[in-house]
Amino acid sequence: RGFGFALRLALAIGILCLPLASALLEEHLLIWVGYHLWEKTSRLSLLAYWLLLMAVVLFSWPPRSVRLPRTILRKGYHVLAFLLFAPGQMLESSTLRLAYAASFALLVTLELVRAARLGPLSQALQRFIAPQIDHRDAGPLALTHIYLLLGCAIPSWLTPHAASASSSSLAPLAPLAGVLILGVGDTAASVWGTLAGSRRWVPGATLGKTVEGTAAGAASTILAAVVALAITGKTSGLVGGALLVFPATIGTCLLEAFTEQIDNLVLPVWYFATLA
Repeated sequence: RGFGFALRLALAIGILCLPLASALLEEHLLIWVGYHLWEKTSRLSLLAYWLLLMAVVLFSWPPRSVRLPRTILRKGYHVLAFLLFAPGQMLESSTLRLAYAASFALLVTLELVRAARLGPLSQALQRFIAPQIDHRDAGPLALTHIYLLLGCAIPSWLTPHAASASSSSLAPLAPLAGVLILGVGDTAASVWGTLAGSRRWVPGATLGKTVEGTAAGAASTILAAVVALAITGKTSGLVGGALLVFPATIGTCLLEAFTEQIDNLVLPVWYFATLA
């Protein structure tokens, strides 16, 4: 059973996906990717940065010397997403969009392998992901990590040229909407709400978002957005930048507090729509 699944998967990639992608590009996919990376030294430097950062996180997170709440363990990967994708969007956005697509394909493939229980590789993947699984991954597939990637990628995919063409002061933030609200805001809200939150938005609820967590998420997102605007030269001061992003950020953080949908997908799209 396992061998048959692996064979079908390999055939689907080798016979269907690669030729189709190459036909659309009018060039072999792997050659096209190679030319794209070698075209600029900055793209190779970005790729080396990504590989180094992922290697460090893979061998150091979660920490083995201290026991952390599952929420905080999961949000560590949100921070990783921010560290990976924010520099890529600002320095080499076309390479980042390509990396998003490749990473999505890789994560889907690995998740199918894990769910199919294909011997040692599936067991290794299961051991790695088991500490991060919660009630939202109760079925045979664990999809929250894929939703995190998509949440960061969708705003960037939707704005390949809009940020540079628009005269809006908030235009540079639109492709970063998912990275900011998930990598910074959602992370700060969850961590601070878990460690210090006491006043829940729904009184008497044993589970749910806290006022303190929402405030921390909004404040951290506004600060990160102002820094991003300053880097791009679209704002001249802290107060002016904060006022620009305040309405969209507060609305999105309130949505995070009350939504029962998949926040890794809903929040980036909402934040993107209010910034674009």
